[in-house]
Amino acid sequence: MDQFAQDPRIRLLRNEHNRGKGYSVRRGMLEASGELRLMCDADCTASLVSLPAMEALTAEYDIVAGARNAADSEVERYQPIQRRAASLAFIFLCRRVMGEPLRDVFCGFKMFTADAAQNVFSRATIDGWAFDAEAFALARALGYRVTPCGIVWTHRPGSRLSIPHIMIPVLRELVATRRHIRAAALRPVRASDESATAVG
Repeated sequence: MDQFAQDPRIRLLRNEHNRGKGYSVRRGMLEASGELRLMCDADCTASLVSLPAMEALTAEYDIVAGARNAADSEVERYQPIQRRAASLAFIFLCRRVMGEPLRDVFCGFKMFTADAAQNVFSRATIDGWAFDAEAFALARALGYRVTPCGIVWTHRPGSRLSIPHIMIPVLRELVATRRHIRAAALRPVRASDESATAVG
């Protein structure tokens, strides 16, 4: 990773310790300076070919959510059946707890306009796995337009993520998100948030 940091257009951010995926994504989104800001998981590198389609959608939408289960998606290798079952369980939880309409909330390939990223992530609080659902809920509460986009994607074997281990924490985070979402959407952006800039 350090070799990429030699590029003056890239800024490598390091946390002193593991503070959760939600925290790291939030920090990156707020410190980026691009007009379009991409969240890309390590296993989504195959999805980079879908960037032109996502970028085109930002002419009409503020947030474009990569979708592995859209009609126009191209999945080269599917997840094991147990992972797919767990994904369906997560989607069910999001719909029941948050009323989230997207069918692939947790796909790690999403594009935000700078305005949406700043206003959404400056209000976000979830440091764990449910940060995606919180971000979408905040975006809709703030009036931003969200749309899915079918992407190219392939499963990367060897993931260390334990679905049973995170299921209960995700449920707790979703419940906490539902409680605070309306108040968070009404809260003005802090001055320190408005001035957060970095190369992204």
